[in-house]
Amino acid sequence: MLLEQVARGEAYALAALYDRYSEMIYAVALRVLRHPTAAEELLEDLFVEIWRSPENISLTRRVSLGAYLIITARNRAIAMLRRRPQSSSSTLAPLLVYDLANETERAVLAEKASFTVANLPRKQRKLFEMALYDGLSLRELAEVSAEPIPLLKGTITDVLFSLREANWV
Repeated sequence: MLLEQVARGEAYALAALYDRYSEMIYAVALRVLRHPTAAEELLEDLFVEIWRSPENISLTRRVSLGAYLIITARNRAIAMLRRRPQSSSSTLAPLLVYDLANETERAVLAEKASFTVANLPRKQRKLFEMALYDGLSLRELAEVSAEPIPLLKGTITDVLFSLREANWV
């Protein structure tokens, strides 16, 4: 497993993780933050943390590394929005050189995820997008949609299972 190799200090494993997940993480961060520099900063911070403390990532059978990283990126992006005004940014250089070798694979995964989400029923898709990209909690979704929280929780879970079946997460 790449994470175990990172824990042993093998830099190529971190590069492989970056190649595999950076585009999806950046896309989620950019969608939430709506600022390229802030999304790059989040991406860099996340991979620096993985390099420094890979043992802090605890995966379960139900959560893949990709899902963990995307959820972590989303949560951090929301936290960044809450901490800073939209206009603040930094100019950090990307952590690693972007590897175009896996571009096609990432594009296929992104296309598959987009297709899966786009083919959800309109209401389900909208709720999922508000939860994932706008960072709304179940309580906030309930207020916006006038739906009960248990129903919303089931809806989001159903979408996540659909994405997992499509091998996106």
